[in-house]
Amino acid sequence: MLVCYRSVNYIVSPCRGWSVKSDQPTIMKFKLSEILLLAGAGGFLVIWIAEYMRTTFADSYWLMMLMLGCLLGFQYMKNKRLEREKAISPTIKQMIDDRKRSVQQQPGQPAKKSPRKK
Repeated sequence: MLVCYRSVNYIVSPCRGWSVKSDQPTIMKFKLSEILLLAGAGGFLVIWIAEYMRTTFADSYWLMMLMLGCLLGFQYMKNKRLEREKAISPTIKQMIDDRKRSVQQQPGQPAKKSPRKK
């Protein structure tokens, strides 16, 4: 079911609720290493809070540092993956533009090929 509200299209799904209709997927795709680092950070946070309530800050400081290390590792891995994906995307955009140009040409003329580096 598609609902239009203030010029934004929303999709009503029984299992996901309201979501904005767009070309981007609504669920982020994380790699296993990123998920494990994020889960480790959450686990260390819970353990640090429990340990901090039981002892002093100085005695539980190492758990907080492990949590921050996991969060920084997660950010590093995610940014590294996004940079790799960004490096691939210009060639895909070039392929899409080439297809659009070949469709826009008149039917009687042959399609011109764009020079590509091999």
